[in-house]
Amino acid sequence: APDRRTTRPPGPRLRRARRVYLSEMRSTKIVATVGPASREVPVLEQMIAQDKTGKAAEKLDGYTPEQRFFLGFGRVWCEKRRPEFSRMLVSVDPHSPGKYRINGVVQNMPEFQKAWGCKSGQPMVAQNACRVW
Repeated sequence: APDRRTTRPPGPRLRRARRVYLSEMRSTKIVATVGPASREVPVLEQMIAQDKTGKAAEKLDGYTPEQRFFLGFGRVWCEKRRPEFSRMLVSVDPHSPGKYRINGVVQNMPEFQKAWGCKSGQPMVAQNACRVW
């Protein structure tokens, strides 16, 4: 039989905490990560342009350098958590879960959309994208 402590739906306090948490996550934490990430893509592009051999622009394992940049960016926040641990963190940790720290950032980056060929209306393209100057 399933353990009732881990399968019951979240209570009203947890739902409210999650709403506040996600609201905060979608604003300042995402903006704080979009800036540095969007500044590093031009550095990669400059490195590729300056490579006289052309090797920097080659695909490796079927991925372009830009795609590999985003794969590496995403791997930084890979995590596997038990549901009860995630529920606890929502109430005590001001940081977003890794999934949102990555998806929330790259959804706002035209460089990501270009690298992966994402079109408007697809899940990884934010409708109201946050642009950092």
